[in-house]
Parts: sequence; structure tokens; C-alpha cells
Amino acid sequence: MFQTRYIEVSDRIGEDIRTGEWREKLPGVQVLARRYEVAPKTISRALKVLAQKGTVTINGTKGTFITNPGSGRKRHRTLGVVGLLRSRLVPLELQAMESAALSRKYEILTIGHRRELLEQNPALVLNWGVDGLIFTNSTLNTEVVTALRQAGIPFVSVNRVSNVPGVNWVDFDNEKGLEDGLRYLLSLGHRRIAYIAYRFAIEEHEQRIRAVYRRVMQDAGVFDEDLYRARRDYPAHHAEHGRAAYPMYGLEQMTALLALAQPPTAAFLNGDPALPGIREALEKAGIRMPDDFSLIVSSQDQGFIDAETFLTVLSCPVEQRARRAVEILITLLDRPAGQPVQELLRRELIVRESTGRVDKRR
Repeated sequence: MFQTRYIEVSDRIGEDIRTGEWREKLPGVQVLARRYEVAPKTISRALKVLAQKGTVTINGTKGTFITNPGSGRKRHRTLGVVGLLRSRLVPLELQAMESAALSRKYEILTIGHRRELLEQNPALVLNWGVDGLIFTNSTLNTEVVTALRQAGIPFVSVNRVSNVPGVNWVDFDNEKGLEDGLRYLLSLGHRRIAYIAYRFAIEEHEQRIRAVYRRVMQDAGVFDEDLYRARRDYPAHHAEHGRAAYPMYGLEQMTALLALAQPPTAAFLNGDPALPGIREALEKAGIRMPDDFSLIVSSQDQGFIDAETFLTVLSCPVEQRARRAVEILITLLDRPAGQPVQELLRRELIVRESTGRVDKRR
């Protein structure tokens, strides 16, 4: 019982924070020890638990600050969206956020930035006159998170965040989606299955995807490192090829794969903009889908998913994630959560004509 006492105390402190007994900043450890009738060491361990949950922020000698979104702050009825990139999907993502926000009588303010800007001056996030923030394609660091928590400004990331504990985030379950796609191709008899994509900007994401590919293919006894083709970073390739970067990348990687002594009979393409290059390489080699080759394409573009009726696709429309991020943030404004909200959205494998069983004669 003694070993879990600090967990019970962390629950009691968290409940008192939610009911409003403690606001903005907690008293010192000695005061809390007397209040909850436990040893100071137990209080210290309890506060670390609350910090991991994102309920409080421990800031050295300055004290322990409460993450209490919206408490006592003037509402602007405006949500800030930080870090939208220039891509063809931004209008779709932003429109979904604006629609979801408007239904709850909020407006959206978009804030573009270079990552280095917030790294150099994390306090910038406190001066934007918004009720809460949604981070897209941005790497949240400890300094930004600490500044937001101390100011009581709620925030949500639309990418999974693992480097800072207790952050609210929503993302697609990309690992499960890849596993579903690979296992479906394996069920059709394919054993030489390629994975084609640019490297993820966040190394941790890249490592998770690579680990899923390795595990699934090793379980089937058919893992081959040469078939994993996340070989280049998009910014460097874009600087070289401009708007043609994605199709060029697809062409380069598929051409190299088909030149292997044992070429693949199927591929999982993560990113539909590379599809024209994939098709060009297959056509040049006289390879037809699905008779000679099976292809699954992962896409975040609902328009692409609806238009490409021949392709088997792993669907994850950006609008779905965008709407959910807004819903989570507004809920945090109205009812601060004791536990961080961390959700993975299911991706749907839509089976169509571009995938088929392996021809046993090959």
C-alpha cells in the first residue's frame, strides 16, 4: 500500500485542481504535505506523476504551476492553428477546422512560422490573442509546452508527440495502417513487397514505420532491407526537382526496385503524389496491375481516394484529423481534462482492383 501512496495523493491533488481548490500555482511541498497528511517525499513523487500527465508543470525554484486551460482568461472565441505547410492539402485541412470551429462559434487564426523561431523564442505563443492552439507539422519542444502550461493556454498537436510527456494529440494510426496493408498483400501470396516513401521529417516517426515493416515481413520470413525505400528527405529532393519531386521520386525508386535480381511483386506507396512516377516505371517495364503487380496507395486526399477508383487505398482524409483536433481543443477549453487526450484514428483499407493474387507461374 505504501508504495502506491503517492499515486493516490496525485489523484487527490488532481481532483482538487479540477474542483478549483488550487488555481494557477500549487503551494510548496511542505504546505501540501501538511494538507494531505503525508511525507514531503510522497508529495514530490505525486507532483512528478501530475507533471507526466500534463496537469502541472514543475519549474525549478519558481514552483509548480497548474495547467488549467481557460481558467480566469478572457475568451476571444478564436483558435490558433500553428505551422500549416504549403501543400495541396492545406486548404482541405484548414476548411475542415474552420467548419468545426464555426459550428461551436469559434474563428480560426492561422499562424505560419519557421520551427527555429519558436525554438529561439518560445514565449511568442503567449502573445497571439487566441483561446487555444492547434499545432500542425510542428515539433513541440519542452520550452513551448512549459510556456503554454504556465499561461493556462490549452493546445493540441495533430501529430503524435512522444518527446514531451502529457501533451494532447490526435493522429492517424499509421503503423496499424501499414501493418494492415502488408498483411493483406501477404494474404494474396506476395512475398516480395516494397515500401516506398520519403523519410519522415521526425526521426521517431520514421523509426516506428520502419520497425512495423521489419516486424511484419520478418514474421512472414520474407524481410529484405532492399525493399524498404524511404531513402531521401523531401526538402532536399524538392530543391533538386521542384514540383516534379514526388513523381520523380516514385519513378526513381520503382525503377531501382524493378532492376533488382528479385524484384517485388507488390508495393505499399505512402504518399499518392508519387503515383505518376510509379505508373511510369511500371509501364516502361511492361508490367500491368494487378496481373503482374499489386499496389496499395496511402492517401490523405479524399478527392484522390474518390477519383482513383481502380486503386486499393489506405484512406486517412486530413479533414477527419483536423475536425477531431478542433473538437478536442474546444472540449479542453470548456472542461479541462485530468488525463492527456491522446487519440489514434483508424485508417480504412479500401480494397479495389489494383491488388490481386500472385500468379504462381512467376
